[in-house]
Amino acid sequence: MKANKLPEKLKALRTLAGLTQKEVGQFLNRSESLISYVEKGERNLEAEDVFKLAKLFKVSPDYFFDTQPKNASVVSLFRADAGADSGVNDFMDYVKNELDKENE
Repeated sequence: MKANKLPEKLKALRTLAGLTQKEVGQFLNRSESLISYVEKGERNLEAEDVFKLAKLFKVSPDYFFDTQPKNASVVSLFRADAGADSGVNDFMDYVKNELDKENE
């Protein structure tokens, strides 16, 4: 069975993208309180909503479950936009390391 990492990964992606729970809820046509409950691990989303989140954050739906190397998709998402700016790459390496520490 796949481990559900949706609560922590949704919150991490949402925060990195600078979105509020209300904005994510509006994107999914769901309430802000549902997103809050999901991030606390108290509620689940429908599969359709997980696919929509994956498109929003440009990650695989599997990213929300324990099936990939930790944080690979988050770093890839931002590196794709980083171009040749080494400062952004350094920052993304820092973010990846911090997320890895949290997941240990």
